[in-house]
This record gives sequence, structure tokens and C-alpha cells, in this order.
Amino acid sequence: MVIRVVAIIIFLLGLAVGGYVIWQDRQDQKQPRLLERAQQAYQEGENDLMVMLIEEAVALDSDNVEAHIAAAKLLEAVGDPRVVMNYGSIAFLSPEDYQAFMDWMLAVEKYESPRSAYNAYLNYEQQGFGKLEQGATLARFGATLALKVEDFPAALAYLRRAVELEPENQRYALDLAELEAEVLPVAELAPTVTRLQELIEDEQLRSEAAIALLGLYERTGNESGLRETAVQLWKYGEYDLSSRLHALDALYEVDREAYAAKLALLLEEQERRPVALARILSWLNEHGEYDAVVAAATAPDARLHFKRPPLSPLVAEAMVHANELNALAEYYPQADWTGEEGFGFLLYPLTETRNRERQATFPNPRLNRWLRSARPDDLRELLEAARRMDFVQEQEWILENIIEREPWEREAYDELIALLSAKKASVAEYKVLARARQNFPRDRELANEYAYLSLVLDMGRLEAVEISEDNFNHDPDNRDYRDTQAMALCMLRRPAKAIDLLYGYEPLSPRGMVTKALAHRMLAESEAQKELIMQLDPEVMLPEEWKLVLGSQQYVPTMAIERKLAKPAENKARIQDRMQRSTEETDK
Repeated sequence: MVIRVVAIIIFLLGLAVGGYVIWQDRQDQKQPRLLERAQQAYQEGENDLMVMLIEEAVALDSDNVEAHIAAAKLLEAVGDPRVVMNYGSIAFLSPEDYQAFMDWMLAVEKYESPRSAYNAYLNYEQQGFGKLEQGATLARFGATLALKVEDFPAALAYLRRAVELEPENQRYALDLAELEAEVLPVAELAPTVTRLQELIEDEQLRSEAAIALLGLYERTGNESGLRETAVQLWKYGEYDLSSRLHALDALYEVDREAYAAKLALLLEEQERRPVALARILSWLNEHGEYDAVVAAATAPDARLHFKRPPLSPLVAEAMVHANELNALAEYYPQADWTGEEGFGFLLYPLTETRNRERQATFPNPRLNRWLRSARPDDLRELLEAARRMDFVQEQEWILENIIEREPWEREAYDELIALLSAKKASVAEYKVLARARQNFPRDRELANEYAYLSLVLDMGRLEAVEISEDNFNHDPDNRDYRDTQAMALCMLRRPAKAIDLLYGYEPLSPRGMVTKALAHRMLAESEAQKELIMQLDPEVMLPEEWKLVLGSQQYVPTMAIERKLAKPAENKARIQDRMQRSTEETDK
């Protein structure tokens, strides 16, 4: 009997153990399956489902590092702030893994703030960094975080610790010297000068060390130091063009005669090397020495490669900046633009008109054809050239083509909107904002700009009111959202509410003043309206805003007001009287 009972007990225990093993095996298999489904959901764009599956998978075994790593990769891919918790778990479960700790700090910085990451680092430091090795790399990372919150004393301390722990690392020494050169008092810079002079001997770090040392000498007004450094760098420049250009930097500040002599020598040395000449011409353009570029390219004995890329765009750009348009018109047909066709087409109208104002309206079908077939990288390169030469209309065309090829290129939208805003092309700006809103529907800054222009232009007012209310409810302390909400209240015929909303937030922004002036006009409070009008800056006012504020279709043009306000004070009285008469006539 006893034997039978023992056998039954052993049998039941075996079943229990076997069942547990089977259950555990299924649990172990369930977590990878859930993560695979999460990966599939991500690929199909089902982000909400992906997050739900990740949370379920991690909950099955929160101590599984591999699960947290897989979850972090997916959440990072969609920019979900919850990835911070996964990186934190990875760092906690892998206390000796420096990379895991750094990934956690970087995630905190990205999804919370640099200050939060720095505070987390300090808290970890107070606990002795757990099992992490407190080496130079960890100290250098602390300096990076300290610099992002502008805690310069702490950054200096961390960098000095890194140099102390790893004295053979010249990169750390350079980082320390660069920071010391920026933040230390002049009286304490002697060791920094010595360190930078030693680093100039390092071929790999020479260029960066030279820039830091020259900046330090400029800051301290040490002309003899600049001259000595120039001599030293020129010596190294026999096989290093960067060193000779840095030497020119130094001489350019303290000895123009020596600078001119060295520049002539350098141009003669490199006259057979187009790539090196391109770097020299770029340096001259960056320093505004356009005449030197034009003179070198148009000299009777100038070599043929001055009329070929990569030199021809630099020469033409210098001619534009120097306003040598006749020289440009003569140079343009002689130059070879093979490989730089976009740049050549960009210049064509100016070579025909020889007039910057007429250039913008001159037909340029060749440029438009090139823009339609160019690669985005080529478009961006041409955009930089157009920006340097202040070709505004061409910048708009190029940005339009970039957006057409890459509709989610947010920076291109921002640049195009800024250009149109500077031109006060309100309707065109409104249309670009509408397109951007379609691709970035959750971007509140774009939505706010769109809503404000909609209200001012009286286009899509109902949608604009909804946007302004949603943004303001989301962040009532945001000045831009508050100004747009006040304008929406004016459009809803509630001017008193708009004034109440803006009350206590002086000084008001330009939009706030426009809105408040409009509210006072609607309330027939002409004195308060006029007082605000005289504070408005014509430079930033839209024509449509003047219409709203003055209450008349015959609004005063922005530039006319700007010119009159620049005259003596007695003329301001005439402007005030004119505005008052306009307001009174409208109220009648």
C-alpha cells in the first residue's frame, strides 16, 4: 500500500514537473513570436499594434536583455519616447556594459532633455557608476553632457580627468585645450598655449589645433603669437595645404603686406594643381577677397583650368559678389561648365541682363529643365550656391524641386516658407504651409503658422479656429499659440476676449500687437489702437495685417510707412493724423 502511494506521488510530481517544463518552453517561445509579430507590424506601418506587442513580449520576461534590445530597436525606429525605459532596463541588466549605459543617456537626452540626461549621469556618478569601469571614456562622455547644458566648470573637470586617465590620447588633450581657449580667463591660458603648440606637431590634429591656437591669439590680441604661428604653419605647409591656409588666416589679421606676398607665392606654387587652387579660391571667397579671385582668373597668363570646373564656379561667384557683371558676361561663354551645368544655367540670365533686378524675371527654361532632372544632392549643392549669391527666385525654384522629389524633407519646407515670408508673399506661403500640413499633420508649429495666415488672409477660417484652439489648449504658455488664439477670437467677433487673453504678457510679440490693435479697432477704441500702431515694425508687417489693423482696403504700404517713420519726429504726427482719419472714416 505504501509503495503504491509513493508511486502515485512520484507520478504526480513527474506530471507537475513535466507540465511546468512544457509551459515554460511555450512561454520561452511566446516571447520571440511576439517580437517577430511586432517586427512585422512595424514593417506594415501598424505602430500602435507594434507597441502593444512589444509591451506584451517584455512583460513575459522583463529580465531578458535580448527582448529589451529588440524592443528598443523597434521603438527607436518610430521615435517612440518609451524607448527610454527599454534602454534603462538594458543598462540595469548589463551593469558592466558601457555602451548600454551611453545608449540610455543618449535616449534620455533625445526624448526628454539634455538636462535630464546630465542629471541622470550625475546621480549614477554619485553611486559610483555601479560596475562600470570609471575610465577616460566615461569621463569624456560626462564632459559631452556637461557641455550640452553649458556647465563649463564641470566639463573642464571631466576633460582633465580624461586626460589624466589616458595621457597618451591626443584627442582628449585637444578637446581640453579647445574648451580652455574658449572659457578660461586670459591670465590662465599659458598652459593651454603650450598644449596647443605641442599638438600642432601632430600631423593628424594639426589643422584643428591651429584653428584653436589662432582663435586664442585673436581673443587675447596677441599679434606676435599670430605671426609666430603663421611662420610655423607655413613651414609645415610644404606638403600640407591646410597649414598654409591657416597661416594665411593668421597673417590676414595682423600683417596684410605679408599676407599678400604669401598669397601670391601660394598661387604660384599651386598654379598647376586645379584641386588645390579650388581650395585657395574658396578660402578667398569665404574671406570676401573677390577681387583677388577675379584678378587671378582674368590675368593675361592665367591657365586654362581657371575656365573649367572646379575653378569656373568659384571664379563666377567671385565676379557676382564683386559686381563685376561685365567681366562675368565676357567670362561666361569662354568657360566650360561640364559637370556644373546647373551652376552655368543659374548664371545665364545675369550674363544676359547684367542687372540683378532684371535677372529674376528673365526666362530661364534651361535651368528649369535641369532642375526637373537633377538629383536631390545636386539640387542641394546648387541651393547653397544660389544662397551665397543671393539668387532668391532661383532658391525658390530649387526648393520646390527638392520638395517634389522628397515630400518629407522638412528642412526644405522651412527654408521655402522663410523665403516667402521675407518677401511677404502671404498667399504663396499659405499654399506651401498647406502642402506641408498634409505631410506633417501632427506638427503643431506648422499648424500654428498655417492657422495664423489663414485667419489673416481669411482663407479656411473655421479650420484655422479649430487648430488655434487645439494648440492653445495643448500649451497655453506658448506665446505663438496664444497670439494665434487671440487672432481667432477677433475673427469670431470676440475682441474683448482676445484682449483679455493677451493681458499681462507684455512686451507683446509683433503678432500680439497686431491682434491687440485689431481688437481695439473692433471695439472702437481708437486711442489704444493708434498707440499700438505706432509701435508696430513695418519691416515685419504683412500688407494683409495692415489692412486688418487700419480697417481700410486703402492701407498704407509697408515701405512707405517705414520711410516716413525714419524721418524726424514732426513727420510722425502727420502719420498719426492720417491713421486716425482712416480709422474714424472706417468706424463711421
